[in-house]
Amino acid sequence: MAVFKCKMCGGSLEITEGVRIVECDYCGTSQTVPNADNEKKINLFNRATRLRMAGEFDKASVIYEGIIAEFPKEAEAYWGLCLSNYGIEYVDDPATGNKVPTCHRASYSNLREDAAFKSAIENSDPIARELYYKEACEIDRIMEEFRYISKTEKPYDIFICYKERDENRQRTIDSTIAQDIYDALTAKGLNVFFARISLEDKIGKHYEPYIFAALNSAKIMLVISTKSEYFDAVWVKNEWSRFLKLTAADRTKTLIPCYKDMDAYDLPDEFRMLQAQDLGKIGATQDLLRGIDKILGVNAPAPSPAAAPEKPKTEKEKRANGPMLIHNICAIGSCDANNAWPNGSYQTVFSLDVFSVVYFHLNLRQYELSGLNRITVGMVIRNSKDEMVYNEVFTLDWHSSYDKAAKGWIIKGGDGSTVPCDKYTAEFWVEDSQVRECKFEVTTNQMLLQQRAQVQAQRREKNLCLYCGGPFKKGMFGSMKCGICGRKKDY
Repeated sequence: MAVFKCKMCGGSLEITEGVRIVECDYCGTSQTVPNADNEKKINLFNRATRLRMAGEFDKASVIYEGIIAEFPKEAEAYWGLCLSNYGIEYVDDPATGNKVPTCHRASYSNLREDAAFKSAIENSDPIARELYYKEACEIDRIMEEFRYISKTEKPYDIFICYKERDENRQRTIDSTIAQDIYDALTAKGLNVFFARISLEDKIGKHYEPYIFAALNSAKIMLVISTKSEYFDAVWVKNEWSRFLKLTAADRTKTLIPCYKDMDAYDLPDEFRMLQAQDLGKIGATQDLLRGIDKILGVNAPAPSPAAAPEKPKTEKEKRANGPMLIHNICAIGSCDANNAWPNGSYQTVFSLDVFSVVYFHLNLRQYELSGLNRITVGMVIRNSKDEMVYNEVFTLDWHSSYDKAAKGWIIKGGDGSTVPCDKYTAEFWVEDSQVRECKFEVTTNQMLLQQRAQVQAQRREKNLCLYCGGPFKKGMFGSMKCGICGRKKDY
């Protein structure tokens, strides 16, 4: 009988060969397990599980990739790779006591669109496939909330990565050095992410969406350390390794290793090709600040009006000559973020006291999309100041018999955070189509009552019908009736 480690709590699971779904005796969670047909495979899975639960996601990913190379039909290896790539950890829900996922590596892409997840689905049986899909939907819901929170954060110029506490839970010298640099950078007017200060008002909240936003917006990361082992500390490496991947896709991003009281040869291998800064040298901080100015162009002369770049075209302008594939867009409010097709009447005003999600139903010209298995959909939301508050391009499974697609926008997060009350415009396009718009308003019940009272006061002042705003006309026997709705003037 094989023994695997529980993916949620780390307890021991005794598995007989051929069994693919088990319930953990320790946390009570039903979960998929690998095929227990090879002792080497069992040991690799248990090692990868321990690393993932310890936050060593990169190391766990390497092991799962090794399992996949040797056992390409093992669905659980692909699922483990997904959990590692997205930094999934299972924690106790204080309300129910059940194990629920939390994400330490948020992404702009959904887990269900990941190639590893599709391979897990392809190589699993129907029961395991249902569990994988259910868990992936929950993880995508969490990441959707994280992405919404991250989009409300002001962009950062610099991200300072360092180790805050040592093995005795005392503040490290790295933290004090980082704060000195933080103070110098903020004095120059730069927006700097420094966890000790930037997250101090986030007590009781998930830190990940704020870290995710800072990693994606910052142009420079400073990795500060006085000990070689601090560079490899779990959460320190989690940050700089993610930023390194972003620099590979975006050459405008720069990572600068900063060290003190250690040899440059003790830097991680990933930093070998980077220009590091020895903070132990005289004037090192001034050199660092001057280098940052050059990278960010702080002291660069302003371009002349003649050399100013043209304003980039919006998607609506770029797609003006495309085919019209979207008939129209209708908005529906929902209280359930997991309900992809809510029922209800179409509306243009959504109260935060009633709804948590606005769903957009896109009526499409299905014959123009025939033959496609997946379609690409773009979505942009702008506020009343024409500022972009949401931007996403995603793909949907498609079938020739479909004529509708749906997409939700969370206006009220699970932590109580809400989008600002305002008038918004949602823009959608499908494949190479023209852009279609849907205008709507987000408000509260109190604001609706205030608006209604103001409208009625204006109508009273102008002697108009309180119900529809129409003018009054004389009726029989001298009575006054609204010329539009027919109601009598009785006030």
